[in-house]
Amino acid sequence: PHLVGSRSWPEALEAFAESFPAMGAAGRYDAIERWLGALPPDVAAASGLVNLWRGQALARRGEAEAALACYETAQARCEAAGDAAGALTALLRRCTALAYDQAGAALAPLMARAEALLPAGSDVDRADWLLIKVLLADQAGDAAAVRAYNTQVLALDDPRAEVATARWIARINLHT
Repeated sequence: PHLVGSRSWPEALEAFAESFPAMGAAGRYDAIERWLGALPPDVAAASGLVNLWRGQALARRGEAEAALACYETAQARCEAAGDAAGALTALLRRCTALAYDQAGAALAPLMARAEALLPAGSDVDRADWLLIKVLLADQAGDAAAVRAYNTQVLALDDPRAEVATARWIARINLHT
């Protein structure tokens, strides 16, 4: 908040990038939205990070189409800025939104692209991709694939909150 008040936009965006994952994992989307809303429109529109987290907040409120548009914008902004990690995260969020909408035709090429980019990604990205695969396997009624993908999530040994949350989801999936 102090960086926003001082109009130190690059530093504020850096602080957002550091803070938002833990805030999101804790469900603090109201605070994320307040912080995003404090940015000038031109700064917000140009930032892949802002569009990504705005999409996350919209998705949490059930505004899937608006969230998907934010994710597409985030991916484009990250790619234009040379931020491969941010672009992969935005791409995976697009895949998640489309998987929940069961939009197979639009989803297949995006999942293939995400899979190709995963070797350069983090365990957070791998967890996201695997949970999308779990959802798709469940939609297809493939219990063996659901089990296999959840087991792969459990094997991720990363202490970050996002991966811990993914492991928790995988445990629930395996026991329900």
